[in-house]
Amino acid sequence: MNLFIEGETINLSREEAETLIQRGFAADDKACSTKDESGKAHHLVEAILDAIDDLNPNDFGKDGKPAVKAIEGIIGQSISASDRDKAWDEYQALTNDE
Repeated sequence: MNLFIEGETINLSREEAETLIQRGFAADDKACSTKDESGKAHHLVEAILDAIDDLNPNDFGKDGKPAVKAIEGIIGQSISASDRDKAWDEYQALTNDE
């Protein structure tokens, strides 16, 4: 098992890097000129949006929102209900536009 320190730069194959970037675990140094919280939040929301597409109907609560635990199981990291709500609002807006 490899352990990496946040902010550490590592070299990966394009496929490995794209998978990590899509899931919100990594950022492309060339695409990120600054390492700010808004960039991290954006990547997390993107990962949650991708996870919502992978959820089963029983992964949603009575309120109609996806369960935090179900999302965490897909993306492999802890999120808050606030993170989920932000992504859920964006997901609703995207699906209502279609």
